[in-house]
Amino acid sequence: MKTDAQLIEDDLRRGCETREVEFKSWMNIADGPPAIKIVRSIAAMANRGGGRIYFGVSDEGRPLPTDENFPLSMFSAEVVHRIMKRHLHPEFECEVRMVDYHDGRYPVVHVPRHGEIPVVAKSDKGDYDVFVRSTKPEVIPAQTVDQWNDLLEACMDVRARRRAEKNEEIDLIKVDQIARKVTEQLEAKLMAAVAAALAGKPPELPDWKKIATLAQDTRKDFALQVDEVQLEGDGDVLDVNKELLALMSSNNVLSAYALLTEEGRLVAVDELRPLLTAASRRMKSVAYSGWSDFLTLTSQDVSPKARQWDIEGDLFTGIEGMRLANRRVLGATLDYWRAYSDGVFSICQSYDEDHGRVMDSRGPYLTTRMTLIRTHFLLAHAHSIMEMVPTAERVAVFVEPCGLEGRPLLTGVGGDSSVLGHGVSGDRYTTRVVFTREEILNDYPATLVRLLNKASEAFTDRVEGGWFTAERVDTMFRELERMGFTMKYPQVVAQP
Repeated sequence: MKTDAQLIEDDLRRGCETREVEFKSWMNIADGPPAIKIVRSIAAMANRGGGRIYFGVSDEGRPLPTDENFPLSMFSAEVVHRIMKRHLHPEFECEVRMVDYHDGRYPVVHVPRHGEIPVVAKSDKGDYDVFVRSTKPEVIPAQTVDQWNDLLEACMDVRARRRAEKNEEIDLIKVDQIARKVTEQLEAKLMAAVAAALAGKPPELPDWKKIATLAQDTRKDFALQVDEVQLEGDGDVLDVNKELLALMSSNNVLSAYALLTEEGRLVAVDELRPLLTAASRRMKSVAYSGWSDFLTLTSQDVSPKARQWDIEGDLFTGIEGMRLANRRVLGATLDYWRAYSDGVFSICQSYDEDHGRVMDSRGPYLTTRMTLIRTHFLLAHAHSIMEMVPTAERVAVFVEPCGLEGRPLLTGVGGDSSVLGHGVSGDRYTTRVVFTREEILNDYPATLVRLLNKASEAFTDRVEGGWFTAERVDTMFRELERMGFTMKYPQVVAQP
């Protein structure tokens, strides 16, 4: 696994484009001919098997100076996916990464391979055409028999693999539904017996123990995957990446939310895959940086998989996100997520702050900016899922960062600004809070501020009432938008 810096170094060193790599100068890609040109390149690259498009780079692979007329926000994931939605079909997700290289920052669009059908884009005639990358390389409509044969064979291969996965997922769901009915009957009898023994007092809900158990198994798997990651490269770069990777197993944030009934019982979800796919589309417009929590990439190698887990002797089914071994690039953070059919969604992710910590040889720290990003991404996903599950009346949020010993919370990014509190004395700090449907869907800004202060209260003991305010969060949203992030408050989607 290479880092962003290693990948851009390798791609630019060749000094020319390939069928997997394309260079573009600074340009406004939001509309007009440039937008259609970029979409055709994305479509052709997907039909070729995937690749990378670099902006701010000459045709010879020379990094161009940054241009104030083309801010990074002009190349954000939101902009890229907006033009893809207008000029390309079928819609899929690209990863858009802002990469620091030499003295500049360059947008890179990582294009996955096509799915079960070829990707089409707007032609000069205004209709749609199938574009491919020729050997020169250049973007051209598919013409030869060999081009069509290679493309259709690849599509049929994807279709066969997805059909096998779908059948496996259906079988898992059927087994889970049968097991759940039996479990529900047993739980009902048990709860009735407990209530009677306690003179009518019902068991305490929500079941935080179960929520934590499912979340902790996600963290356990994340740590195992981190230990199996194979890094590429040599010299000082490899040493830095090894140090960064070594931190991740025991320095990470475990976050989860659970859908609940009005009484606090878990809300089971059967159709997880379409639910997650729809939520991913929504996340691109409210919480996205080229990546987002619970992202369901469409490339066959990294798309979500149906799984069954044995956790403390009980079987649970669900969907898992991309396994770390399947990631092509080592970014500042790694993450792994699960969505359980029991209605629990959990994600474990390393600290973005540790990248700066290793590069600058600083002590460990957390920042308010990354705390906001992590919290907003989780809560925004809960908002999307809850809106699509009408039986969910409450949401239980569980957050447990680890590796906290000696970590202050700083208002700056690089560890050079105000320390907000004394920090926690131990290695972990757990937050448990329940929100109503009304708070999540109709009062999101206030709910986000409440969760931020709840999760950070141990770090902000010098600030009465909590450091995060509506005004500060609004300001940080605007700053992050200028940096190319998508940070917006989700709105309720009108039902037809």
